[in-house]
Amino acid sequence: MGCRMYFNKEKNNTNIDPEFEEKTILSNIIQLVNNYKFIIIAILVVIIISIIIILFPNKKLITYIDILGEENITIYQGTDYIEQGYKAYNSNGEDLTSEIDIKSTLNINEVGEYEITYSIGDVTKTRKVTVIAKKQEYTYIYLTPVNNDVNIYLKVGEKYNEPGYQVFNSEGKNLNSNVNITGSVDTSKKGNYKLIYSVTDDNNVTVTASRTVIVIDTDINLSLANNSYTNGNVKINVVVIDNYFDYIILPDNTKVTTNTYSYTVSENGKYTFTTYNKKGLKKQASIEVKNIDRTAPNGTCAIDINGTGSTIIISASDNSGIKKYIYNGKEYTSNKISLASFVENARITIYDKADNKKEITCKVTSSVYISDISNDGVIVTVKSTKINNNITGYYFSYTNQRPNKTTGGYISTSKESVDVVRLPGTTYVWVEDQYGNIKGPKKITLTNNVLFTTTGNGYKLLEGTSLSTYLSNKGWSLEGLNNLIARSVRAAGLYTKESAATSAVALETVLAQKYKIKLPYWWSGKSWKIGANSTWGTRKLKNGNGKTYYYYGLDCSGFTTWAYVNAGYKIGSGVYPAYFWSWWKSESLAFKKENGEVGDFITISKDSGNHIKLIVGKTDKAFITAEAKGKNEGMVISLHYYNKPNGYKIQKGELMMKAYSKIDASNYPSGF
Repeated sequence: MGCRMYFNKEKNNTNIDPEFEEKTILSNIIQLVNNYKFIIIAILVVIIISIIIILFPNKKLITYIDILGEENITIYQGTDYIEQGYKAYNSNGEDLTSEIDIKSTLNINEVGEYEITYSIGDVTKTRKVTVIAKKQEYTYIYLTPVNNDVNIYLKVGEKYNEPGYQVFNSEGKNLNSNVNITGSVDTSKKGNYKLIYSVTDDNNVTVTASRTVIVIDTDINLSLANNSYTNGNVKINVVVIDNYFDYIILPDNTKVTTNTYSYTVSENGKYTFTTYNKKGLKKQASIEVKNIDRTAPNGTCAIDINGTGSTIIISASDNSGIKKYIYNGKEYTSNKISLASFVENARITIYDKADNKKEITCKVTSSVYISDISNDGVIVTVKSTKINNNITGYYFSYTNQRPNKTTGGYISTSKESVDVVRLPGTTYVWVEDQYGNIKGPKKITLTNNVLFTTTGNGYKLLEGTSLSTYLSNKGWSLEGLNNLIARSVRAAGLYTKESAATSAVALETVLAQKYKIKLPYWWSGKSWKIGANSTWGTRKLKNGNGKTYYYYGLDCSGFTTWAYVNAGYKIGSGVYPAYFWSWWKSESLAFKKENGEVGDFITISKDSGNHIKLIVGKTDKAFITAEAKGKNEGMVISLHYYNKPNGYKIQKGELMMKAYSKIDASNYPSGF
């Protein structure tokens, strides 16, 4: 049987049970909350945060500095400057006075204008102080003393009565009524309260004097006249406040009958004072002296030499602490003194906080370091100094990251002077000693213009004389040239494109720089050996006709192949590098600056002939290339501009490196 439900506007007219209806509504509300509880929570959080922001706005704290007294003061030369005070606070009302940093240029002994700056963070206030010459008679303030002292001692609760003052000036005017007293005394609690008396005379000079009121809560007050460390004696100020005072027994058992006394001590320790009054009452007080130091500091030092200079490292100790170090008349507070020069001996004066001093000598006990690095064209000469330790080798890099021995850029040698060929740019050098200590880097920058060897710059082709004979006649040797090439390759790193470019530069540029000669071009000329060939430059009959000659050298592909042979790659004798031309067809890149790197090739293949160059550097406008150019030019280094490709393409040096195997590094010449 079906069930009918009727819905009317009036609740009483429906046949739904009221209790059922209330439960259903409540269930729906609960279900709604469950479904949207995360949204509801998020809304509540936003509402709470908004209320917090409204009620507690995040205001940025502002710092204020107030200068007490005059901001522009004039004083007489040689008179004391008395600080009139300052205070600092923030927008929350917090007292920041103790955080103020004060810097002053004031010299009371020299006429001039000076500034005193008061600062916290980036908030600064300035007081200007002008020092003028003191006249024969000048204004000053005389403070009336109490018990022969301008300072006054009071017990807590005792009333302070101003003892008085008198202004004296050359004009005879009575300026007493013009005196301004700043500061206050609160005798309800102990402490030192400073009162400053100031007056401005007819010369617009501000004259000041100060009195300190010491409020104490004991009958005997003991204080040190000097709390800083000293290598002299220290005075203990003794003040007794007792209406029935009779006498004081000092630590040395001396009896004094004045209620104020200055007692001098020469040693650290605890000192006890006993006072008696006329009623027979005895009281004692003690004070400990810790700031006497007559012992000179102890210290040692050593010098460490690096690639850019020296560092003096000082180890010092003292009872009072170290105050400063003096080297060559200059003051240092750090125990590490960095110098831009190489120093092997140094005298250091150590001062402690009591101004005791001791001189010590510093030496380089053992070290190796680069003392000089220079260049003659592309030949970089490194000079080192060894002290006790022996040199074991040098590291070379075109960045400031030192290479390791396994990846190249290292030369093993004990020599103190080494020369290698480097490519244009910045060269960094390190030196290593027998214990693995490495010093450096030291750097030098080579320019591009030391490379170019084109005809017209005064160079001539070596024709008719062997390279070995020519070098010997000039006082050098083929062995010397080959060692230079080998050292330079090791410095550039074996098996790298940089080392291939370096070998080419070492061969061509060194001969041009030192002897103004270029090696000849010989079509089909090849060399598969490391180093320069002794027969280069000699002549041979062409076609046997007895009239035409050619001169031994390298052709373009032979020269670039020779460069990679000297970078550590093994190429079999008689192998013609046909790879160049096959690569040109299949793996060449467009002639663009970004496609070519040092050690890459620039090639062209056409009906009139093939040609190849080696990139040995780059400028903003052109590649620097090394090549065997032709019969009239020989081997040259010149520029090939980026905007003039002239049909050339780029081939990567990695293609050559993949095609041939590496020789064992131990079989490569050491260069020495």
